Amino acid sequence: MNPHRKDLITAAIDAAVVVFVLSLVLAPASVLAQTRWHPQTLPAQEPGSSTSSDPWSPGSSDPGDSGIAVRQAPTTYVPTVPLVVTLTVTPDGNVQTWAVEETVPTGWRVSAVSADGHWDEKAGVVRWGPFFDETPQTLRYTLTPPAGASGPQELRGTASFDGADVTVTGIRTLQRAPITKPGDPGSPAAAVTEDGRGRR
Repeated sequence: MNPHRKDLITAAIDAAVVVFVLSLVLAPASVLAQTRWHPQTLPAQEPGSSTSSDPWSPGSSDPGDSGIAVRQAPTTYVPTVPLVVTLTVTPDGNVQTWAVEETVPTGWRVSAVSADGHWDEKAGVVRWGPFFDETPQTLRYTLTPPAGASGPQELRGTASFDGADVTVTGIRTLQRAPITKPGDPGSPAAAVTEDGRGRR
């Protein structure tokens, strides 16, 4: 073969290789994207799973996954009559530190706080914790309305699980119990006449 022709063929092959390599390096993003994994091709996430689109990233968890706190209390109150409020707190199994804070109506008195809780009278807040395990707790306190209490009153609470705040659910609004006077319809005294005799 003519040496000159052989050199031309070799040069042409080398040029073709260079063009091919450059085409890979300078390929449009749209072409490269076709070879990449797309998150939307994954099955739909189950409720409560990570909200991150990257399955290799832990993402940010829903605060509700950290634990729950539920309040139980009477739905009505009578001024000066104590009532017991109970908070059932259930941390998630992975929680390491948690605490609870409960705000009561202004002027109401708190006593008998369980589980080494603390009543901050100036702030009107009951505090528990921190606790350093995932053991569920039942927290209680006694709440006494003042003599002049009236209208609906609200309890507000927050539980913090490893820094994630969760609102305490359950009974929140306490209504003033109806005042029943002797002689009012529905009261025991309504069936008694003025002379003390029962109606016939």
